[in-house]
Amino acid sequence: EHAARAEEHGAQAVLVTCSTLGEAAELARPFVAAPVYRIDAPMAARSVAIGPRIGILATLSSTMEPTRRLIEREARAQDRAVELTASVCAGAFEALRAGRPAEHDAVVAAEARRLAAAVDVLVLAQASMARVIDALPAGSIEVPVLSSPRSGVGQLTQPSDAPS
Repeated sequence: EHAARAEEHGAQAVLVTCSTLGEAAELARPFVAAPVYRIDAPMAARSVAIGPRIGILATLSSTMEPTRRLIEREARAQDRAVELTASVCAGAFEALRAGRPAEHDAVVAAEARRLAAAVDVLVLAQASMARVIDALPAGSIEVPVLSSPRSGVGQLTQPSDAPS
């Protein structure tokens, strides 16, 4: 319904920015003429290309399974075997909601460093986590860290890559 409303108001494309709702975005595609994109799809594709040991970091457990399924589907599409290691940053989301962003950032940074030590690439399941990683000192995480904002928005400038 949201995609249809956006289209009714002149949207030429819809970008769903919530990873938890990504699968719902895919289900909306047949009902609108405008392309409907998942913000996390390019990130998932890139992680599989880098893999095979992929770490998924989230601040909400509700985001974990949709992100896992997306990466697993992308691995099948690329005919690659992957090993996924998932971690929820315990207490980070609650700290942010309680107005303690420094605590949120510290929890995310610590867990990102821990998880990155055991994987080939680290995927941030929520776009909001990207700013934490960007603020870390250079070289503090030695594997690629992928977040969805830049690559997700980039889909809007590449109409030939419209989702099917």
